[in-house]
Amino acid sequence: MWVLLNWCGLHGENQIMVAPCKFRTMPAALFFLLMSPMFVSGQNDRFEIIYMADTKYAKDQAWLDRIKTDWHATGINLRIMWSQVENEAHALNWTEVDAALRALAKNKLDIYIRVSFIFTRNQWFSQPGFYTADDFQRRWNGEYYLNAYPQNLDTPGQHGKMLTFIAPNARSKMKQFYEEVVKHLERQPAGVKKKIKLVVPALTPDDESEYLWHGWIAGKDSVEMSGYAPPELEAFINFLQTKYNNDHRKLNTAWASKFSSIDKAQIKIANYNWHKQQGPKDRPYQHPKGRKAWIDFKTGELKKFFEQLAAVTQKAKFKFGLQFGSLYDNVMTYRGFYDPTPLLEKIDYLIIGEVLEHEPNFNFSADYARSLCKYWDWKNSRASNNKIKFASETNWPGYNNHSSQLLNASWAQQMRAFYERGASAVFVSHWGTMDTGEGMGIPARVKNGKLLKPYAAWSKTLHSYKNIPLQNIEHNLATHLSCEQGLYFRSDSGFGGSTDYFYNNGFQVSQNPPRYEFPFNRFIKPKGVQSQGIVSQKPGNDIVTNYMLVNSPEYVTKNYQNLQLTVTSYILPEPANKMLQRHDMKNMVVKDPLFQTRARVE
Repeated sequence: MWVLLNWCGLHGENQIMVAPCKFRTMPAALFFLLMSPMFVSGQNDRFEIIYMADTKYAKDQAWLDRIKTDWHATGINLRIMWSQVENEAHALNWTEVDAALRALAKNKLDIYIRVSFIFTRNQWFSQPGFYTADDFQRRWNGEYYLNAYPQNLDTPGQHGKMLTFIAPNARSKMKQFYEEVVKHLERQPAGVKKKIKLVVPALTPDDESEYLWHGWIAGKDSVEMSGYAPPELEAFINFLQTKYNNDHRKLNTAWASKFSSIDKAQIKIANYNWHKQQGPKDRPYQHPKGRKAWIDFKTGELKKFFEQLAAVTQKAKFKFGLQFGSLYDNVMTYRGFYDPTPLLEKIDYLIIGEVLEHEPNFNFSADYARSLCKYWDWKNSRASNNKIKFASETNWPGYNNHSSQLLNASWAQQMRAFYERGASAVFVSHWGTMDTGEGMGIPARVKNGKLLKPYAAWSKTLHSYKNIPLQNIEHNLATHLSCEQGLYFRSDSGFGGSTDYFYNNGFQVSQNPPRYEFPFNRFIKPKGVQSQGIVSQKPGNDIVTNYMLVNSPEYVTKNYQNLQLTVTSYILPEPANKMLQRHDMKNMVVKDPLFQTRARVE
């Protein structure tokens, strides 16, 4: 039996190392991986550095010159904002977009497109027959779920309403605009078109491909689960009727409830306190098993919408990608999933935004992203020259009032963690945008060079990673992650006395600077290790989720020698449990010493 020290490829423990590597010709990380038996060479791709910009700065030659020379950009993540292209009368004007595309191609920068649905015009909302009140996101109490940032083009300073892609009318208009963007990209001159590497839809104010969770709530910037618009509530009831064959007795058995029918007159999710993560002092959920069904519904709706957009993108011969703010953090379920695996079936690229506060989780996040991509490469029989790529995204100078020294070090650690684990690029957020970036004076300081002194270490780190060969990481050892554990918190009982493992808020591991760990970071530690960040000396094991176990058990048995269970494996749905009981699977399962009994979940 493996000891806990070997979980996820850990061979010894170290404190978090945030200082950037010092080297001249080859990063220390690359030298280490070349000497490692798990490293397999053979990829010709090079590591890219990609900055987010709006059209204003993507066509500004002074900004482009600096972003290339001072900050080592190889590409630009160009935001195409709905309200910028479509005017009050719904006529499309591509002048600014075309100017930016031509400028980027002229500067020999790769082009990554981010299609933003969030930037809208208030005039559209009041036009008869265009939108109705049902097309906008609602809070649990019926109020509109407002944009956390005052980003309306026509009403600066106002926190605008946001569309829900589940409402049929809003969904149709969002998809139509996306189609117009892709058609316009197809019409570009050959020299521009060949530089377009990726198209990603952004559904949130934070430019992510996920459910809205960050808004202007009760007059302040706050987080709360969205999804209470009337069309969403109706669609959820339809989902339940299908899931339980319109038999309320089956639903009652699953939820431990006493409904006499499956309809919105009885099932009123706005009353169940599902909109907030449940901490030790919070009001408990009503029908907590139903909350899992609700999140499954949201995941399914995201998947359907993404796959519609993927079909449009790939038909035009462009790559399609998604960006999530995090794969496994303390607001994971707010994002519309607890297991991202099914969402990635049709993608070509996965981008994971991370922040300094998640630093203890960087290594796991990178291993998890690589594992998800590897699974769908195998499942979809993707050719070796067409594998799904993944990357991380860092943030901007002055983020969360952190010092430049701390951000330099944390960004370096983030990029190193992802690069060493097989990432293709680092995306850098808001260095050329008109909202967060311009509000903090970042584009102006890029142009006048005033960021260079405080962020010199970051520039040096970027230079050392620019265009170096990518790593191809292969493993035959896997670690089980039961993603469902993210649904359960301390107020739940019956989990073998280890209920603290299921409290999904990060806990503070240092005071100056404050850092936080999230659940999986605890699971990979040797018993008795204190609350300190651990960084592995080489990429960790691949991660196997319950979705993979249930839908592709042969993926596990054919690709791995061992499957290491973890504390998350306490929370094991019955279909996944059945797979683990298979003869060929039982022979490869390694249980951790804390794994005693399984807690049944639906």
